Amino acid sequence: MKKIIIKTSWVINDTEKINKEIFKYIDIIQIPCNSLKEDNFNYIYWNNKAFIKYKIFLAFLEENKISEKLFFHTVILKYNYLDIPEI
Repeated sequence: MKKIIIKTSWVINDTEKINKEIFKYIDIIQIPCNSLKEDNFNYIYWNNKAFIKYKIFLAFLEENKISEKLFFHTVILKYNYLDIPEI
């Protein structure tokens, strides 16, 4: 049996359009956690609503009992290197 891993540098924006059945075929969902500070997170993604959308996506995974498949990855940038211990 093959392991299916979804790796994204962004999150799914429109959670209401997600077919939840697809998650039973996915073993791992890798998403970024490049900062826990909203201003830094938004700066890294050049979007002043990025952190809010990120939290909505995480809440969707939690509500649908998908969070056990979740793995975080991070990129160390000059904008977030002081945040790494918090992450």
